[in-house]
Amino acid sequence: MCTIELFRHVYLNGDPFEAVIIVLAVSGGMGRCKALVGILDIHPDAKAIMSKGDSHDPIMADYQAYGLKGMVTKSYRISDVGETFHKLLRGHNLRCLRNS
Repeated sequence: MCTIELFRHVYLNGDPFEAVIIVLAVSGGMGRCKALVGILDIHPDAKAIMSKGDSHDPIMADYQAYGLKGMVTKSYRISDVGETFHKLLRGHNLRCLRNS
């Protein structure tokens, strides 16, 4: 089952994901834009954050314009991701989280 099919399945069965991380570059993957568009077509208010190693991607520069709620830049710690999700699920405005 691909990402979009899985998202649709859990959403339509009344047990949606609270949030998702979309990785910008996955070898052999469907591509970030296709996955994001598919998810947002199913649930326009989906809480999606982007993960990427290179912060120079145009999507990273203006992630909110693409429907993303936040982003994290690799390499990050699990506590960084946890903090990002905590803020996202509590309705706080997010900023780019970059590990220094």
